[in-house]
Amino acid sequence: MEVSEQDSEKIRGALGLPADAKLSVETKNQLPPHKRGANEMENPSRPQFEIHASPEAAQFFYSNNLSLLLSAYKSNLVFAFGATDDHKLSCYYSQFFHPLALGLSQREDCLEVWIASNGGLLRCVDAGEKYNEADEHSGGGGNFTATLVPRQAHLIGKQDVHGIYPLSPQSPFFVSTKFSALCQLDITKPDVNVNVVWKPSFITELRGEDRCHFNDVCWVDGLAKYASCICESDAHDGWRDHRQGGGVIIDIMNDKIVARNLSMPHSPRWYKKQLWVLNSGSGHLGTINLENGTFEPKVFIPGFLRGLQFHGRFAIVGSSLDRHERRFQDLELGKNLETKKTTPVCGFFFIDLASFSIAQKVEIKGNIHEIYDILLVPTRRVRLINASDEDSACVKVVDNSARYRKKDDENEEEK
Repeated sequence: MEVSEQDSEKIRGALGLPADAKLSVETKNQLPPHKRGANEMENPSRPQFEIHASPEAAQFFYSNNLSLLLSAYKSNLVFAFGATDDHKLSCYYSQFFHPLALGLSQREDCLEVWIASNGGLLRCVDAGEKYNEADEHSGGGGNFTATLVPRQAHLIGKQDVHGIYPLSPQSPFFVSTKFSALCQLDITKPDVNVNVVWKPSFITELRGEDRCHFNDVCWVDGLAKYASCICESDAHDGWRDHRQGGGVIIDIMNDKIVARNLSMPHSPRWYKKQLWVLNSGSGHLGTINLENGTFEPKVFIPGFLRGLQFHGRFAIVGSSLDRHERRFQDLELGKNLETKKTTPVCGFFFIDLASFSIAQKVEIKGNIHEIYDILLVPTRRVRLINASDEDSACVKVVDNSARYRKKDDENEEEK
């Protein structure tokens, strides 16, 4: 039976596929260590880029048994950076429709990652060791240590999700930037799929107007503690006029502002008894002094910063280029780049917290300019399979037919 274009559009949206994707298209790709060029790609719409990495980056992933997932939403890609058996950088990427925030589940029985898209939440789980063997796309370096496969998709509409937090196995929290609220997925009611948990007190009504650009939450001891907003606006898209100096950090517990005068703050994180924030409008990673409500910059990073993770003595920070090709002229970041005579970078940086210096970086050069989020995953080399990939057949099938035949026989005997 032929599927109508309208139904195809719904299916692609539910499965996290791009609007022009064919349902049988294979999209897995593997970059050779450190670098990949255009690779004689005939289709100009396909990603064409190179990966340039500091030599120590692969060793960080290998020695710490970690991978880093990175979402590039405008390119419809999710990357998985890690290390091969021979200590080289591994980078596997797969296509997901408009991937936004990334979240790691708290489950201990299996690796589980959530990917937010512009329309839904996708739950991906490790398919198991059986599916970790290297394939023709692997670029050498041995087998994978995890294969993430989509298992569930939840439609939530266009929420512009900034931050997803799967503290509950089936009901993750997420920031709905469009509705200026912290929400939780609800799968218990047939007529409700999103519950609002909290919103800033200056937001007077729930409307999909992105009033303050509430973009992330800092969790402390399992509780939502701090929120970052571009400004205190209660008007439709009001934050756009207050990007420079209007940013605030809010204590969610008592609904009080604990820091002001930031420039486009993102990614608040609690680490080693300090509140860390990316002051994206200036290009700084720093901390919030909770006693006087000020931002204390620690290190300048060349790019628009979004996505922050910590491990040991390192902070890992995501960085993007200017989407408007204006070199951030309307932000302090533009002036800082000019003063330091440097250019913005798309990729991620390793910051040494002992010296507050850039220790390593992984740069993506080419037609990928912006990243949305980064996520550390506790396994060394990840393969991502999306819903249109032929390997999404990584489904564990159990033959229980004998059990059902036995039940039928028992029913016959009772008769």
